[in-house]
Amino acid sequence: MLDLTGFVDPHVHTAPDLVPRLLDDVSSVREAFKVGMIGILIKNHTTLTADRAALAAKLVPGIRVWGGLVLNRSVGGVQSGCSRGRIGVRGGGDMDANIRCR
Repeated sequence: MLDLTGFVDPHVHTAPDLVPRLLDDVSSVREAFKVGMIGILIKNHTTLTADRAALAAKLVPGIRVWGGLVLNRSVGGVQSGCSRGRIGVRGGGDMDANIRCR
């Protein structure tokens, strides 16, 4: 068996999703913890997962859980001009108005 002690998996697709997935968020985190992993990043192509990751982290202490958002077109994508360079974000009320490409 492969030793995953100390490993972080940065690409874990979990249920619920538009396509069937083997495990849900909490089950995935529990399985990762059981084999000694120190963290996983939960991903989804149609919605953010930061909230789901926070809940899973509370339910399974002892392992780091991150969420993210895959920048596919279904969630707005990435402006091609910005993706070639850096995206600068300035604080303020309307974040859309504060995103500037450099």
